[in-house]
Amino acid sequence: MITDKGSPFNSKGFDDYCTEENIQNLQIPTGVPRGNGQVERIHRTLIPVLTTLSIDDPTKWYKFVDRLQRILNSTPNRSTKWSPFEILTGVTMRNKKDLYLRILLMEEMVEELQEQRNQLRQDAKRNIQKIQAENKRTYDRKRKKAPGYRLID
Repeated sequence: MITDKGSPFNSKGFDDYCTEENIQNLQIPTGVPRGNGQVERIHRTLIPVLTTLSIDDPTKWYKFVDRLQRILNSTPNRSTKWSPFEILTGVTMRNKKDLYLRILLMEEMVEELQEQRNQLRQDAKRNIQKIQAENKRTYDRKRKKAPGYRLID
């Protein structure tokens, strides 16, 4: 997990949780957008959408966060080809009124769910690596070779 050095991520309780769950927490300096570019990118999407949804009363933007979060978590990602919810749980997200998901999760055998989830995560990782390689090729095509320097006496 990549976090900045903000106070929520520096508490002993958070460190204990990360250790207990075997989560490696990499901390970047606060206020460095290139270190947490994925978060900054999603914020560039969220803020205008929340502004549009709360146009009638801008002070009530928070009422739309849960719905927007549900939509983002259930939307397939270009890199992974699956939604974040599906990668996390191993099943496709249903709408909040659909109780089928709760029944499905309770009835699903733990081993089968873990195998499916692990396979999805491996596939998602391969897709991410594929997109990263594609992005690198695109970047490298535009990149100029650094000039060579000689040591002068």
